Amino acid sequence: MNKRLTAEIVLHILGRIGVSNLDDPNTWNGLGSAELIAQRSIKIKYPEKEVNHAINAGKLTINNFEMKALLIDLSYTGNEVMFVFRSGDKPIHAIGCADDGLISFIKIYNDKSNIWKDATIQMQALVLSGFEQISSLGLLWDHCDNYDDLYKASVNLISSLE
Repeated sequence: MNKRLTAEIVLHILGRIGVSNLDDPNTWNGLGSAELIAQRSIKIKYPEKEVNHAINAGKLTINNFEMKALLIDLSYTGNEVMFVFRSGDKPIHAIGCADDGLISFIKIYNDKSNIWKDATIQMQALVLSGFEQISSLGLLWDHCDNYDDLYKASVNLISSLE
């Protein structure tokens, strides 16, 4: 039951940020739009070859609230995406999805110990609630150049998943 619930939460949040169709990145908008493609990419070595995966970097600013985020298209043999974000000084969170939600996760990063932990169902509900509140105000993403913390945490997570 929890895996299905996590998958539904992940797919809903990804839809809110502009990733409604995992199969076709050309249809992505919001954080997934072409204007927000970052200069950096994430290189992953596969048995056959190395692949540079595109990153979109954006930030949201609403009143005194700021969120920085990366959207990483990890598709290689299937459709896979990871959304990594930080709100203010809160911990970094990651939302991952592959195969239309069959594989999905929400994780929280501990900066001090460099460890990713699975979010509890309660925390997942809080993340979903937060995105619903933000969405009601409008998600207008601006380009973000300062995302080193998110990039390093993303590389750490991808390495731990391999």
